[in-house]
Amino acid sequence: VQGMIGLRSLVLFRLLILCSAGARGQVAPRLRASHANAKGITRRAAFLGSAAALSCPCCVGARENTAFAQVMAESPAMRDYELAVRDRKTALLANLANVSPAAGQRSTVVELGIGTGPNLKLYPEEVRKTAKVIGVEPNTAMNAYARQAAADAGVRNLELVEASGEELPMASGSVDAVVSTLTLCSVSSQEDVLQEIKRVLRPGGLFVFCEHVLSEDDAFLAKQQRSLDWLQEASADGCHVVRRTRRTIEDAGFASVSAEDFSVRGFWLISPHVAGVARTV
Repeated sequence: VQGMIGLRSLVLFRLLILCSAGARGQVAPRLRASHANAKGITRRAAFLGSAAALSCPCCVGARENTAFAQVMAESPAMRDYELAVRDRKTALLANLANVSPAAGQRSTVVELGIGTGPNLKLYPEEVRKTAKVIGVEPNTAMNAYARQAAADAGVRNLELVEASGEELPMASGSVDAVVSTLTLCSVSSQEDVLQEIKRVLRPGGLFVFCEHVLSEDDAFLAKQQRSLDWLQEASADGCHVVRRTRRTIEDAGFASVSAEDFSVRGFWLISPHVAGVARTV
């Protein structure tokens, strides 16, 4: 089993080289070309590089995958992605400052698939200083990176737990906010995870999300996503590019959902995104 994990990590690492080349201008120009003019092999290579680089932190099937954690923490492709979405995620995560914990209690924020902790520095200052932040992450090799990210960001109260989104180890109504970025694409059941999120959130709690999704406004891109979803699933440990996450969240029974579709340019099959905030009753 360890050999298989090592082989998978090595393949992912080699694929990352492609995406790193893209960041330096060797692949990206082709990614920006029109769908009609793009060369098949080039597009496949670019997709594999970006998909491997951006596969979700919660996608790793093994409990400890050190090589994959290192790639997620150090790859130029991940840095490029985080830079591309920084402003949008900063505005989104600013909602965490609006949570109102019970009297005499500090707020509790749960981040699903916290991975290497790239979001922590974007949390509002007051949240970083006073909130209890619980990072849910099945790949324990991510933990050292997440702890370092928390220290660098000034997050004073971080707890990391090994768990899945389908079975959160928190009491019902005990959490003020849940954060999910690049995580719902890989869970076994979005519906089950969303019900768990609703369960642990207190009345009036927030669910803050930013996820890549199936394109709803580009039929050709959606066709490509459907055709290559099996490849993304196989190469990125269960990550899917065909999920209609916005619709699933809207149908999950939250009291309100405010969401916006947008595109992260240059990332092809995983460029369509949705981000927003849902509230419990």
